[in-house]
Amino acid sequence: MLFSVISIDFTLKPALSAFRKCLLERHTALLRVDARSLPGPKSKDAERAMGRMTSTQAARMLNKLPRGTRSVATHIRSGHFPTAKSYRFRFKLSDSPLCSKCNEVDSITNRIFRCRKFDQAGLFLRRRIYGLGLRFEMKYMLSNEEALKSLYEFFKNQHSTHPPASGSST
Repeated sequence: MLFSVISIDFTLKPALSAFRKCLLERHTALLRVDARSLPGPKSKDAERAMGRMTSTQAARMLNKLPRGTRSVATHIRSGHFPTAKSYRFRFKLSDSPLCSKCNEVDSITNRIFRCRKFDQAGLFLRRRIYGLGLRFEMKYMLSNEEALKSLYEFFKNQHSTHPPASGSST
């Protein structure tokens, strides 16, 4: 006659005391926030850039991309592009937030969609986006890896367009 041995682990976790439960509830209550009560994006650019991707989906997609492309995507999503005059004007690094070519507020969306200063680069970007079968809108461009690479190419030459600070020794 064969006997099989079954071992059952009966280790019990100690229950939390009433005091510990109260502490746990008090200190974690602030962490549980209804997502609908959170404020939305601060800028219009960030609002347009949000798209329908969750932050987890965006992080997974961005982790596959090169560092420069991730950086540009993050700048666009946050609405803070360091060479845009509107961004530099906030920190008093520029005299005016207006673009010198089109006299509109120099922002990310202005550079991509409207500014005449970047017409040729914008036309090339538009062709690449349409070639991917996407609509030429931020939410679609920010949710596609190849479109993000195209956006990186568009902004790559614009990273050092501002003049050096006055009084620099170079």
